[in-house]
Amino acid sequence: MAWRLKWWDENKEQEYALMQECVEIWTDDQGTVTLNSSPDGWIWATLEEGSGQGPTIRWHHPPDDVKLRGDNGDSKEPGGEQSEWSVQPGQSLWFGAQKTGIEIVAVLGFGEGRIKFIESSVAEYGVDDQVCRNLWKLHRQVALGAGWQQVLKGLGKAATERLGMSRVDGRAALIWEGDQEFYHQVIWDDDDSDREKTQWVGAARRRGVLASLLTRERELLDALQARGDVVLRTHTDESIDLLLPICGEEFLGAFYLAGIPGANFDESYLAELVDTFNPIGVALMRRYHGGKKVKGFEEENRYFRERERRHYLFKDLVCESAVMRQVYDELHDRVDQDSPILMTGEAGTGKELLARALHHLGDRHDGMLIRMGCASFPRELVDFELFGCVASELTGAVAARKGIFELAEGGTVFLDEVDRLSPMVQGKLVRVLKEKEVRRIGDAVGRPVDARFIASSHRDLDELCRCGQFRRDLFELLDSHRMAVPPLRKREADILPLARIFLKKFAERYDARCQAMDKELKSWLVSYPWPGNVRQLQTFIEAAVLMVRDQSIIERDALALETMDSEDAQQEAPKVN
Repeated sequence: MAWRLKWWDENKEQEYALMQECVEIWTDDQGTVTLNSSPDGWIWATLEEGSGQGPTIRWHHPPDDVKLRGDNGDSKEPGGEQSEWSVQPGQSLWFGAQKTGIEIVAVLGFGEGRIKFIESSVAEYGVDDQVCRNLWKLHRQVALGAGWQQVLKGLGKAATERLGMSRVDGRAALIWEGDQEFYHQVIWDDDDSDREKTQWVGAARRRGVLASLLTRERELLDALQARGDVVLRTHTDESIDLLLPICGEEFLGAFYLAGIPGANFDESYLAELVDTFNPIGVALMRRYHGGKKVKGFEEENRYFRERERRHYLFKDLVCESAVMRQVYDELHDRVDQDSPILMTGEAGTGKELLARALHHLGDRHDGMLIRMGCASFPRELVDFELFGCVASELTGAVAARKGIFELAEGGTVFLDEVDRLSPMVQGKLVRVLKEKEVRRIGDAVGRPVDARFIASSHRDLDELCRCGQFRRDLFELLDSHRMAVPPLRKREADILPLARIFLKKFAERYDARCQAMDKELKSWLVSYPWPGNVRQLQTFIEAAVLMVRDQSIIERDALALETMDSEDAQQEAPKVN
């Protein structure tokens, strides 16, 4: 059984089509009336299929001030716990304390009744000018982007004017989703978007009877699919349900109509309705299935892009050691933060990799990540790179140029070795971080920017502040959001996993046979202090692969490593002869 309900209170009035065998009326500790299940609420009553022409209201915990109002103005109240009311279309529940009403507008659904199959292809009919004009108008609306709602409204109007129905209570489009599905898509005319209306939000454990109609009653499916017949079911109260086939080469569906036939109801016009609305329905179903495919492609593309991005980010980010797992957790905590971040640690520890992870995993991953090594630019050019310039004879620029803060709009700026900036540029950087605007060289006004800022340094910035080489205000801005990256010698558990990653990477790059390392080399790798950290380990593995590229196992003796004393181990990388 299904119902069309009208819900109204002090603020709004809405109609809903509920294709369910049972509808629950809930309340909560605030006294709110709702059809949504609530973990903090309880059920007042259930609306169930009745034995008469309408549903039955079964009261579980009736409120004090509720009445059933009829069309003639009569009303009654619940008689106690578990009392039942038989409700007819046109009657309504009125909750006085909540000033909320629920009216049973109509009873819909393919229930018990006489079924008749009408061949839609044999009837002959004439089409007048008005029908042609309406059909042309409807096709034009669909071509311009109209959806199911406009078509269903046009179908209801045609059913009244041409078929002779005195009242249309329900209009819907039923889209067959395939033999593998039990429930199928149902789109109602009272929806504001093309989405399913077969169940009420919060009652997901129950599905609509119309959504499963073609699965449960295969005779109806055969009539629509194999023969293209119209299905007409007449109920005991003389109301009818209609299924008009929508048949294309690839798609199957039906238009659903429920209502009361008039005195001039003429079945011969059903063929006209089918011929009129079938091509429109096929076009909308093609649009619907095409949209589902596009959405599926987008989701698939998004999934693989995300997987590839995460793989790219973390294929070299090994977190087997406890100290690195702590850094990893800290990174995830700061992914969605927009505050400036300072990464400290020795050179070669992977600060840039962590900066990339912060960018790509955060909300700014669609923007640009621009990295600038402050030590690699002459001091007189750093200003131009960071903040840009205007076209001016004074600056020597023939055209205006954006700096990296403007280029990274909506993205991230990563400055490596930020301690190499001059005090003047550091002051401008403080202005950017505080006021969120940059001023190009030669410009008189600032320009707003929206970019996340990440800086890194392997030097002691606090000591540089005391020496006057780094601005204290910039240090305080960055120091409150510091991430310390540990050196490789404190990550012994990560050395061999990193070495295996680099071995596979360079073996594929140089088409080498190297696949593993012997025990002696592994032991040496773990014991060596690696003053150059991960970068040094990567360089060492690359050199080893090039030296013994024809061997499947890299042996320590084959590398002829020089014996290094403790001082050399802290200053130099291992040499490969």
